[in-house]
Amino acid sequence: MKNTNGVRESVAIANRFYLFIGGIMLFISIFLTALFSKKITKPIIKMCAITNEMEKLHFEHKIEVKSKDEIGELADSINHMAERLQENIYTMQQDIVRRKQLVRDVSHELKSPIAVIKGYADGLQYGVADDKDSREKYCQIISNECDRMDQMVKDLLEL
Repeated sequence: MKNTNGVRESVAIANRFYLFIGGIMLFISIFLTALFSKKITKPIIKMCAITNEMEKLHFEHKIEVKSKDEIGELADSINHMAERLQENIYTMQQDIVRRKQLVRDVSHELKSPIAVIKGYADGLQYGVADDKDSREKYCQIISNECDRMDQMVKDLLEL
């Protein structure tokens, strides 16, 4: 019969050592997991914030991800999409400006013959043209202005 106290002490010391090392390893693994997950999620969170700004039509921000992995490719795609959207919106704004100008020009061009027709028709109605020659002249002017308007409408439809 030998005394096992020495062995028991050695086992107790080993158990404390293993618990201590296990705690340190657990702390290190939690720290490394948090570090790596932050490194992975930080660009994704940044992309999410920038795409939310794009939703509000703010395309000034660019995503700066230097990695060449899938996240970097996604960032490049989002940046390219933002540039294209900004170009398309600018083009659409220019089209709207041109269309407004066209409507103003067409409106002005159509109002002129209408005003002439109205004036000569009123003149005929109120008896400004007393003789047959004056009435024929008024009717001819009205007819010419109607032909001019008809041609403008045809040109407008062609446009």
